[in-house]
Amino acid sequence: MSESDSKSVDPRIRRSRLLLQEALLRLLKRKTFEDVSIQDVAEEATVNRATFYAHYPDKYALLECTTASRFQELLDERGVVFDGTCSTALRMMLVGICDYLEATRAMQCGEQLSMDPHLESAITRVVRQIILSSLKKQSWTSSISTEMTAATVTWALYGAAKEWVRTPNRVPAERIADDISRVVFPLLQPESARANFARTE
Repeated sequence: MSESDSKSVDPRIRRSRLLLQEALLRLLKRKTFEDVSIQDVAEEATVNRATFYAHYPDKYALLECTTASRFQELLDERGVVFDGTCSTALRMMLVGICDYLEATRAMQCGEQLSMDPHLESAITRVVRQIILSSLKKQSWTSSISTEMTAATVTWALYGAAKEWVRTPNRVPAERIADDISRVVFPLLQPESARANFARTE
């Protein structure tokens, strides 16, 4: 069961997961991810190791679930609802990725390079699901499948945000989001609309 299905989860399970996730976030302010052990997380959350393993198989799964939950909360708080028809929502999603990556780096203890693949996996999973869901609600007519389109758009957004956060003296996220969304949004339109868009460029 994914963290996004938490509304159907027993409140006691949700509470235990939240304790573990918050414990991990506190520890990452003091230690590198490599130095954080499952015992550390359990003690910080004031639970035992058995409770940890009842919810997560390892600390990597905890990190990915924590990231996915926090990123989804950020989008929800900003009212990002994407139905595939509005480039503004796509732009807001990209700004959200940029802001989340930037905030995550700022709160960490030193360089946390080992976390990057797990942040990437969690965030792209959330973004891909949002885009895929919007495409399936449309009358999608394209030679490219909804899955391939969602994957392409997801990696375009995440790749742009990742490059942005690594760039010294970078421009505001909103500016790069304007540029990238103009490039990416046509990919989410039916082929006929894409042809019309290309003729207007």
